[in-house]
Amino acid sequence: MLFLGLMAIVCGCMAPDVDMTATDRNITVVVAKGRSLNEAIVRAASVRGWTPNEVAPGVVRCQIIQRSNFVEIEVRVTGDGRYTIHCVKSNIPARKYEQWMTRLQSEIAKQAR
Repeated sequence: MLFLGLMAIVCGCMAPDVDMTATDRNITVVVAKGRSLNEAIVRAASVRGWTPNEVAPGVVRCQIIQRSNFVEIEVRVTGDGRYTIHCVKSNIPARKYEQWMTRLQSEIAKQAR
């Protein structure tokens, strides 16, 4: 258990049962002509209740707080229609984190069309 706690601190995710190997997600999405993946990410995050902040070209940091639950992620556009989601901080269980990421990914795909 101590090992998991240390891994959580080192990797940035604070939820004790988050699988650290699953915190980074590499996703490919089809982006419609004339659309920007960065813009799709920002719109999708806003629609899903996240607070997006573009910190650098191709890098969007998003936060969401619901009651006592908190997640902060970094979304990096890595190529043509590709992006990575990295967990920066989280205090939610892995199951809930996975649900939130799945919903956000679906919304990004929707906004990119």
